[in-house]
Amino acid sequence: MNLDTLYTIRTPEVTDINLRPAGVVSRARAFLVDFFIRVLLVIAVSWAFVTIIYSAGDTAGKVIFGIWLIFIFIVYWLYPVLFETFWNGQTPGKKLLGLRVVQDNGSQITFSASLIRNLLRVVDVLPFSYAGGMVCMFLNPQFRRCGDIISGSMVVYVVKSQYKVDKKILANVSAINPPLALSKNERVAIMLFIERLPKLPQERAQELANNLLEDTSVPEMQRIDTIKSWAKSMLGERGRWQS
Repeated sequence: MNLDTLYTIRTPEVTDINLRPAGVVSRARAFLVDFFIRVLLVIAVSWAFVTIIYSAGDTAGKVIFGIWLIFIFIVYWLYPVLFETFWNGQTPGKKLLGLRVVQDNGSQITFSASLIRNLLRVVDVLPFSYAGGMVCMFLNPQFRRCGDIISGSMVVYVVKSQYKVDKKILANVSAINPPLALSKNERVAIMLFIERLPKLPQERAQELANNLLEDTSVPEMQRIDTIKSWAKSMLGERGRWQS
């Protein structure tokens, strides 16, 4: 039994992408942030509309009132859809909490999927206070509510890079792909070595490089530069193998 919540996707290139689904608490906090943003936006704009309506005539006032109703509709229904579609799957609340919406195959959320998942909030909110949605999330391994399941989407944590590589140490080498396919653990070990390299004594760095490449035919004196070349290549495809 898998004790963590990682959701692994195997790509056509036979590369595993690991996503970490967001739970109820994080999603609720992000929802509250977006809710208060929308409330403040509606209050501010409504004040302006009310002022204009009272100063306009009857006909103009009705037109402005209609425009105000359209604005309320857009803020309530299209606020999350537009942000999720055009802002990398994130509303302001999700961005603040480090979350984003993706398709369940790991790709970017589409407009239609975002529209479906948000329109189906009317189902998740039943019978009261999102009770239906929370029950569905607790029963689903990826914490997906009804709207997520039907639209084929999921909310995941945004994984920030954990490697602080000083690119200056890679300036004197060319990017070279490893001659063999490396496992994720092997790639992580290489990146951790590069991260620590500026702080390591030369003897210790050489010792670690020898351990990393002990089963290869690379001469000892070239092993540090070889690992640096591999790391420089791997930095360009980091998103494919980081979890």
